This record gives sequence, C-alpha cells and structure tokens, in this order.
Amino acid sequence: DDSENVNEAAYWSAPRQHLTTTPEVHHESEVYTSHNHGETPPPTPPEDKEDRNKFECLYLLVEAAVAVRQQEREREALISL
Repeated sequence: DDSENVNEAAYWSAPRQHLTTTPEVHHESEVYTSHNHGETPPPTPPEDKEDRNKFECLYLLVEAAVAVRQQEREREALISL
C-alpha cells in the first residue's frame, strides 16, 4: 500500500513538460479574445505560489483544454472557408 502511495506521489510531483504552455497557445488566445464578447474572461492566476502549487493539476488541465478548443475552432474556421 505504501509503494502505491509513493508511486502516486512521484507521478503527481513529476514535471509535466508535455502540458507546458507554449507561445503559440498564448498567441492563439490573443487572436480569439476579440471574438469572445459573450464569454467571461479567465480568472487571474493566484499571486501566492503555495496556492498555485495546490491547484497546479487543475491549471494544467484548463490550459490543455483551452488549447484543444482553440485548435478545434481553427479547424472549424478552415472547414467553413
């Protein structure tokens, strides 16, 4: 049971480089901001590093989901042309 806890801890504390934010994602989000008048802006990241660490997994999931959604919008735009 302890070995499972150690493996799980190692998994969650390991760096997740495949989900790091890229400049392209930031650029795409800038492109889409002017088109999303009806949507609320994303919340600002917490100032406190401890709070950021607590919710790091959620932030990574949100970043990945936003990137995927933007790619879907780009594909839809290309198809409609």
